[in-house]
Amino acid sequence: EMVQRGDFVEWAHIHGNEYGTTWNFVNEALSSGAELLLDIDVQGFRALKERFGNRADYVFIAPPSLETLRRRLEARGTETPESLSLRLHNARQELAAVAEFDFVVINDDLETAYDELRTVYRACHFRPSRRNLTPGD
Repeated sequence: EMVQRGDFVEWAHIHGNEYGTTWNFVNEALSSGAELLLDIDVQGFRALKERFGNRADYVFIAPPSLETLRRRLEARGTETPESLSLRLHNARQELAAVAEFDFVVINDDLETAYDELRTVYRACHFRPSRRNLTPGD
């Protein structure tokens, strides 16, 4: 019902589950002055890019390799052979979209990936469009 009413900024059916971000959540956060960091897939990214364009920054967090991703998923112990195959298939398709994003962080070492993401976050605040500059001051 919420999808039909247009309640979501983005939503997707992923790995047999449905996920989404509501307009209400986004509008409340932005009106309070908060910044949002959303964990979304490529479908969600494309929906946000269509709605927000360059008013947002888009970071692709990638595994160091598909083999590493496979090992990580297997180590969780939560994947069936079918779900593992589906996740790896989807990962291949999503990796093909990396050039559509503004930044890419390789999640090889957690601390390094966190530092890189924090660097991207800080750098985005230096974009001229994000600064309150008044010509002639």
